[in-house]
Amino acid sequence: MAAGLDGRFPLRQSERVAVRGTSDPAALFERLDGERPAGRKKKRETPGRVAAARVDFRARRYAAAETSFRCGLAGGEADGAAALYITRCAWLAEHDPGEEWDGVARMSVE
Repeated sequence: MAAGLDGRFPLRQSERVAVRGTSDPAALFERLDGERPAGRKKKRETPGRVAAARVDFRARRYAAAETSFRCGLAGGEADGAAALYITRCAWLAEHDPGEEWDGVARMSVE
């Protein structure tokens, strides 16, 4: 879906989710043009590191992922996506999800 925007908006992938009843995860993106200039600049400067952090996260290398996600919190600008991943890294390091875990957030309505 993001490809259909033809680069009209600055985007950063935030996570992959699968809604209950579906098997294929969808990528979620955040628009960066709504950020304050300093926050937008920071997020545009670190896309490779954030992408590498997501790879580490899905590979269950939580300490490495957490370290990389912390780069998004440097400089005083809030980065909600990085903060969420840091929290998830800490929780998953304590609660091993098992070998079958694929790093996708599974959404359910209960």
